[in-house]
Amino acid sequence: MKFQKPIRIVTLTVFLLTAGTFISAQTSNDLNVSDARWVYDVNRNFNFHSANSTSSKLSPFNAPVLQEVSALFHNQGNKTVKKVGWEFVVYEDALKTKIKRIYISHDKTDILPGESVRLNKVGLLYDSSQYQEAKVVSIEYADGTSWKGKKTKK
Repeated sequence: MKFQKPIRIVTLTVFLLTAGTFISAQTSNDLNVSDARWVYDVNRNFNFHSANSTSSKLSPFNAPVLQEVSALFHNQGNKTVKKVGWEFVVYEDALKTKIKRIYISHDKTDILPGESVRLNKVGLLYDSSQYQEAKVVSIEYADGTSWKGKKTKK
C-alpha cells in the first residue's frame, strides 16, 4: 500500500511529460513562410484534359497562359516535414480585411530541419492583387505527428 502512491506519482509524471511533448508538437508551427508570389506567364502553356462532348474519354486542352502562386517555406523546427497544407490568400485591401480569393494546396514534400523549399500551385484564371500572403494550415511530420492551424474563411 505504501508503494502505490509513489508509483501513481511516477506514472502521472511520465504521462504529463509525454503528453506535454506531444501537445507541443501539435500546437506549434515549425514552418516560416515568406516571399509569396503570383506569376502570370504568357510564355508557358498549361496542359490539362477536358471531357469531350461526344466521348467519355478526356481530350487534351492547351491553355495559352500559365498562372502560378507560390511561397518559400523554411523548416525552422527539428523534425522533417512530410506534407504541408497551405493557403495563398489574395486580399482586396492593404489592411487585409476583404478577401478576394483563397487558393488551397496540399504538397507532399520532404523539408528537412533548416531547409527551405518553394511550393507552388499552377492553374488558370487566378485572381491577383498586390495584397497577398501565404499561410500554413497543416503539417504532417516524418515521425507521424501533425499540426493543424486555423483555415482562412472568406
